[in-house]
Amino acid sequence: MKLSILYVFLFLTSLYAYTTSIHAPAVLTNEFNGSLTLITLNLTSGNGNISIKGPYNVSLSTYESAQIAVSVATNYLNINRDMYNYTFYIHDNGANVSGPSAGLAMTLLTVAALENKQLYPYFTVTGIINPNGTVGLIGGVYDKVEAAKIGGMKYMLVPYTNDNFENLLYYLSQNTFNIPLIEVNNLTTALRYAFGNVSVKGMNYSIINESALSNNITNSIVSCTNCTNNLDNIIINVSFNLVNNVSNSISKNFSNIKSELAYQINQDKIFASHGYYYAAGDLAFLDFVDAFPFAFNNINKSITYSIFNYTNNLCNINYTIPNANNYEYVAGAELRLGWANYTITYSNLILSSAVDSDQFIEALYNLAPAIGWCSLSRALVSNASQISSKYYINESAIKRYLFNASKSIPNVKDEYTYAFNYLMEKQDYLGALYDLAYIKVFDTQSNLTNSEKYSFVIDHLNMSFNGVWPSQFASEAQFYIEQAQDTKNSSAYNVYVNNAYTTMLLAIYLNKYNNIITSNLTTQEPISNNYIYTNSYIDYIFYLLGAIIVILIVILIAIMYLVIKVSNLEGKYKKDYESKSHRRKR
Repeated sequence: MKLSILYVFLFLTSLYAYTTSIHAPAVLTNEFNGSLTLITLNLTSGNGNISIKGPYNVSLSTYESAQIAVSVATNYLNINRDMYNYTFYIHDNGANVSGPSAGLAMTLLTVAALENKQLYPYFTVTGIINPNGTVGLIGGVYDKVEAAKIGGMKYMLVPYTNDNFENLLYYLSQNTFNIPLIEVNNLTTALRYAFGNVSVKGMNYSIINESALSNNITNSIVSCTNCTNNLDNIIINVSFNLVNNVSNSISKNFSNIKSELAYQINQDKIFASHGYYYAAGDLAFLDFVDAFPFAFNNINKSITYSIFNYTNNLCNINYTIPNANNYEYVAGAELRLGWANYTITYSNLILSSAVDSDQFIEALYNLAPAIGWCSLSRALVSNASQISSKYYINESAIKRYLFNASKSIPNVKDEYTYAFNYLMEKQDYLGALYDLAYIKVFDTQSNLTNSEKYSFVIDHLNMSFNGVWPSQFASEAQFYIEQAQDTKNSSAYNVYVNNAYTTMLLAIYLNKYNNIITSNLTTQEPISNNYIYTNSYIDYIFYLLGAIIVILIVILIAIMYLVIKVSNLEGKYKKDYESKSHRRKR
């Protein structure tokens, strides 16, 4: 009797089967479009066999994800995986399925099937599943969220990340398509939402990077020689205009971003009113960059290429000739165009290999600083063209200095070394000299403690700085020192002290380089294809025409002289000839 019962139990076990389904988004590679696919797991008694059916081709990475998913799920439930067979059906006939991004979806399916449960039918999930049960990042989230919205999903689970751009991408996708995204970092967290038993709230995002900044500051005390307030005003006006323009373009789906921008610009105006022009302009610039992607609805290939072309045109700038009174304008413009070229080149590389809309957004995000830098460069060049002097910069001497200094540049590949090489190749030596300051500051490690950095900044605040750029960086150093003094947060204190130290070092190097520039002046106006002639352009044309007229007059006089000389010679030869003929006749 007992033997019969055992046979019946084994027979019933062999007939065990349970089926459950989940929606999983995918990206149609190179079509910049997403699709929502139904994945079904058929769990039967067996020996641990795992298979995937449906598509005409399934990549090895997808098979490996299924293996990991089953392993993680059975370990989570403490079940022997070899008691069952796992057949995943991907209901997308004719598809070529590749990639590991369905790993978390298959793990949730396996847990649900083993527990005889059905997953909530109106959610979707994407993410890699790691052997330890954590969730890994994926690509194509923008296209996948769009597919989820079209497919009628109520919410979507995505991998947790602390990367600022990835969070921006999540939030941009969530609010563009109006579907909540929930970040999960492991299987346990994902399971809370998989059965639809908890309330769902979408993620938040803020562009305020320095929310702890205090308005409780004194006026800047930095002393500046050979300075003009006009350059300060240019920095402020360009930065604030960038923020205002992008704010006016932000979609109603991102009203919180628009509100934050309004708050930020008001705070920055307070900083500027105390003389911290560069600090205020720098903060406004960063806000512009962070908010830029939110100014577009439903970002696509066409929009990104349109902005790419716009940026290229914006950055196509000819410089005016640097002289003793406008060289800081020209140097600042050249420097920022060097940086802009780096970001444009990087964005172009992203676009040339893009396979999903995430990369269009990444390219767009990287174009934002180039737009900001080139906008400032145009304003600087425009003002520089109106400032004249009888003294010009001896750039041959600057070139020799840069050549010697370049021998000690650290072997680091970043935007500063890229810009330096680019500017040297273009013979933009003033911009390269300014860029050298950034290389020395950011590519050289400091062994000072925060206490020593703090003292270093305080000790140098009483320096007299030559020129607007070094004085404004020194002023920014004072700004961050006062922020450090005002905060009660130790982490914020460390950030502010490091910012103060960095900006003071930049001030010192730029002060040194301004002294080098002003010690190499000449009365000879340089001729270079890199420059346009602005103030003296018309005069140059008149001088050129005058020189041509003088040359023509000289040539005409010479010709007349030769004609007269030849005529006289001919007359003389004729008389001599007649005289000789007469003697012969006689």
